[in-house]
Amino acid sequence: MKKSELSFFITLSLAMLVPVPGRLAYGIILILFLNILVLTGILFIGAGIFLVANEGVTFLSVAFIVGLMFVIAGIVECLSYNSYRGDNVERSWILNDGATTLVLGGLILLNRIAADAVVPMILGLWVLITGIRNFVNAWEHIEEKGNDFYDHLIIGIINIVFGLYVFFDGEIFNLASITMIGLCIIVQGINIIHVGSTIRIIKPTFIKTK
Repeated sequence: MKKSELSFFITLSLAMLVPVPGRLAYGIILILFLNILVLTGILFIGAGIFLVANEGVTFLSVAFIVGLMFVIAGIVECLSYNSYRGDNVERSWILNDGATTLVLGGLILLNRIAADAVVPMILGLWVLITGIRNFVNAWEHIEEKGNDFYDHLIIGIINIVFGLYVFFDGEIFNLASITMIGLCIIVQGINIIHVGSTIRIIKPTFIKTK
């Protein structure tokens, strides 16, 4: 579905059906659903920037907020995977990614992942796996080379490079653990925004015009 068609459907849902409260509510929900993943990604990026700018804090002091963010992002991603504008295999990856994020959030909330030295490694592996998934998706569509190809390729390479860097940071810049955690969250926020930008909205039958 093209962006122009998507905008038309949303506008139609709100403008043409305003007199009917139920359908107006649907139009509002439609817009919220479309943007909720993007907003979640922005929240991740904001939280990541905060952690990078405050390297003196310990992960334990922000673990509850980070864990809650992960749980929310995981739930949202799992609920929206069926609307992803990719093939079935790619949608399965989105579901797997959402489930992984949800599980990580739960473990953080339960203080099972709390050591400052361990958290960056786990999140780095998480980012690395996401990068491999995006790169493989781009490679499978290398002959088409549409917009989705370049999106997946660029984001995949960024994720793979950064995910690998986490494991060699001690020999390079030796950044603080909380800084590495913040950077991992920023990168994953970009991934979430990318997924949110590919959500497909389908008009239900009761608002379709003849």
